[in-house]
This record gives sequence, C-alpha cells and structure tokens, in this order.
Amino acid sequence: RAVSVTLRRREGSRRTRMGGIPRHWSVHLLTTRFSPRAEETKKHLRSKDIEFETFLGLNHEISGVDHTAHAYDMDDHLTNRQLLPKTINIHLSHYMLWAGLSLLSDSDDSCHLVLEEDVRFEHDWSDRLEKALTRLPASWDLLYLGSCNCAGLVTEADHRGDGLYRVPKASCNHAYVVRGSALPVLLERCERVWAPIDLSMHEDRTRFGTRELESFVVLPRLAYQADTITPN
Repeated sequence: RAVSVTLRRREGSRRTRMGGIPRHWSVHLLTTRFSPRAEETKKHLRSKDIEFETFLGLNHEISGVDHTAHAYDMDDHLTNRQLLPKTINIHLSHYMLWAGLSLLSDSDDSCHLVLEEDVRFEHDWSDRLEKALTRLPASWDLLYLGSCNCAGLVTEADHRGDGLYRVPKASCNHAYVVRGSALPVLLERCERVWAPIDLSMHEDRTRFGTRELESFVVLPRLAYQADTITPN
C-alpha cells in the first residue's frame, strides 16, 4: 500500500530541512518498477540534500492498462483521440499516490511534494523557493516548483512577488506541491481518465463540478525535466 512519511527535522534547523524543503512537507519520488531513470534521479536529489520516499506507480509495459473509454478531445474536438498507454499509466500513478496521501494526511494544511523521475533542480532553487514561500497566500492548493508553458498565461497582475505567480492552470507535473485540502478535489476531478494528468487536474469534467483550485507557479521555474526542452 502507499506509504507517506513525514521526514524528520534536521538538527539545528527550525524552519527548513537541509536542501531548502520546509520541514512539514513530505517528499515523494514517483517512479515505476525497473525504471532506467530512477537511480540517476535519486542521485541528483541526494546531491541537493533532498530527502524523499519512493512511490512505485504503474509501468505500462507490466500493468497491461492500455485503453480508456474516454476520448481526449481538448485540442481537437473533431477527432476521437485515444491516450497512449504510458500517459494513461502516469495518470493512474499520480491518482494512486493522491489516494494514499489522502488516507494519511492529518489535516487540510498538510503539504506533499511530488517529483517525477525526470526532475532536475536548478542550482539556485533553494534560495528562490524560500523567498517565494513568503508570498504564498493562506488559501493556496497547488504550488508548482517545476512547470512548463506557464509564462504566457500570467501577467504582472498575477505576480505576488519574488517570482510567485497565480496561474489559472499549469502544465507538466515533474515537481509540484499538493495541499491536503486539494486532495479530495483532485480525486473527484481526475477519476475520469480522459486527458494527460496535468491537464485534467485543471479541467473540471465531473458531473456536479468541483471548486476552483488556487494554483501558483514559481517563474523562472525551480526544477526542469532532464532531456526534455520545454518553455517556462
């Protein structure tokens, strides 16, 4: 079953753990069995003094889950596009992790940093995160340390200071923090597997509708994807 462990407080640190991660955040590396990328990413995280728990999601080559009954129609409503098996299994893996976190979260204010297996942190990520967190409002639900294609969605009116922006939706899930209060919304909204998980998190197609999530990004991003070139 999914296990979430709140990491121990570092000696001599009252507010943050070594690496710059707030001490009350749990950190989860989402990977799959036999992944060729996992070990290199673990080495990278340790080099940044980031402690984490590994969560095994679904490997599409093993699970056999290769089809969903729902068509992906966000980009082109004239086609009946089907998600690729890898995309479906990534969606289900994030959903599995959220379900486990929802069982173990002790309050709406619990915070969980989810990292995908291709994540890489910038050299100055820790200092910039510390500054951005001072601007984060009390009502936030999602905080993206890594994202893509967000710079064109925000304006100066969305800027909260120190690189923190409120954003209507974000793309790419390689490094994001989900708050306990947002987990029930995500579990309801994303049970229907119809789009890549980063899109369905922000597109409500539930029968009765769920509340809008308060999402924020740090720009320029604090983390990027190895071997993948995407704009901020």
